[in-house]
Amino acid sequence: NDMKDSEIMVGETLKIGGNGKSGSSKSKSRSGGTTTYKVRSGDTAIWRYVDFGKGALEANVTVKAPAGGRISLLADGKKICTLEIPASDGWQEVGAKMEKVSGVHVLEADFSECGTDLLQLDKIRFGR
Repeated sequence: NDMKDSEIMVGETLKIGGNGKSGSSKSKSRSGGTTTYKVRSGDTAIWRYVDFGKGALEANVTVKAPAGGRISLLADGKKICTLEIPASDGWQEVGAKMEKVSGVHVLEADFSECGTDLLQLDKIRFGR
């Protein structure tokens, strides 16, 4: 394993929003120090610039999603992973295999297929 896991704290996001509805907001994370985002279906979050190092093959998100849904991750506009989020009132970590990505890219999370309830996102982690 020549790559340490890369973890993105959601508070480092550049921009979040996009669906024109109220409800997307920041709040203290469950870990106390960073920020979680509450997002609605149709929102997008963008981070610049994420260093995937020599290559990431797996993505994990820490989420709370009462209605469940699907989060698509894109690097420089190209879809690299889709995470199926089961409905849950508690925090959960959900992982999925992804296309290998290495180097530095703009990361985008697309919440267009999330349920009608707010989804809370705490962090995204990439590894091998």
